Amino acid sequence: MIKSVKRNWLNEVRIMIELECSGPMEERHLTKHDISVLPLGEREALFVDIPTSSQNLEMLCLLVHRCNCALSYRDLKLIVHCWEDVPVSAGAAEGLLLEYLLRYDNPLSAVSAVLMAMRSEILDRQKKKPASHLEDGLQKSSRLQVIIWTQ
Repeated sequence: MIKSVKRNWLNEVRIMIELECSGPMEERHLTKHDISVLPLGEREALFVDIPTSSQNLEMLCLLVHRCNCALSYRDLKLIVHCWEDVPVSAGAAEGLLLEYLLRYDNPLSAVSAVLMAMRSEILDRQKKKPASHLEDGLQKSSRLQVIIWTQ
């Protein structure tokens, strides 16, 4: 699968994931185990760093959504930068990040990273392109942070 991701073979990766999901639960590896960290000797540390390096948003979203891969801040910044382009099949940007937060061990730190990436992107977008979607997401994420913090 690593070779397919490196070569940006999105359809092949999708087929691998679908084939695995159609098999017995006890034989699943990609969707059941954490495959976030790459083996030693690879240039990138995290699996999702491969599509981030090539700016392949769709592959990044597929790995996060279907394989439950962990995100680095760099990967998160790409998702936030391409906020409007995140595939609906992955839940769009808000859905993908919310799903990620729900399974993350420390959701408060993850929400903080999301907020930091959003604020940075909004500042970068000033006078270049609209950021209304990001500002809405920033408000929702800020409320979520308060809710998590008070619990």
